[in-house]
Amino acid sequence: MVALRFNMMTSQKKFSIPKRGEAWVLKSLGKKWKDYKCNLKGEYVKKHKTKDALLKYRPSRIPRDQWRGLVSYWLSDKAKRRTQANRNNRSKKMMPHTGGSKSIATLMNEQIPDANSGHERVQQTSRMLSVAENDQHSHGCDTGRRGQ
Repeated sequence: MVALRFNMMTSQKKFSIPKRGEAWVLKSLGKKWKDYKCNLKGEYVKKHKTKDALLKYRPSRIPRDQWRGLVSYWLSDKAKRRTQANRNNRSKKMMPHTGGSKSIATLMNEQIPDANSGHERVQQTSRMLSVAENDQHSHGCDTGRRGQ
C-alpha cells in the first residue's frame, strides 16, 4: 500500500508549495484521496462482488499493482471489521455535526450576539440541533455535500 500514499516530495517537484502551506496541502490532498477511494469502492465493489471480477474491471486510470493492493485491502478481514464498526458507530450518532470544522460552541457564538438573553440562546441552540437532527447524511464518504 506504500504506492497508494501521497508523497510530499513528489508534489514539490511538480508544484511550488510554500513551506507554510505544506500542512494544508497534505490535509487537503489526504481528504480528496480518501473521498476518491471511497467513491471507487462504492462504484466498483457493489458492482463486482468477487476479487477476480474487481481485478478484471480495473479503472483504466489506476495502475494494475495499485488497484490490486486497494482491492486486497477492501476485501481483507481487517477492512471489513473496520467498515462494520464505523457503520455501527454512525448509526448510533444522535446529532450529527454539520458545522464543518467549527465546533457547535463557536458556531453559536458567531450567530448569537453577546447581548442576547439566555432564553434566546436556548432557542437558537434548539434550532441548530433540530437542523442537525434533520441531516440525512448517513453515507460513509464525506464528500462535502452535507447541507453546508
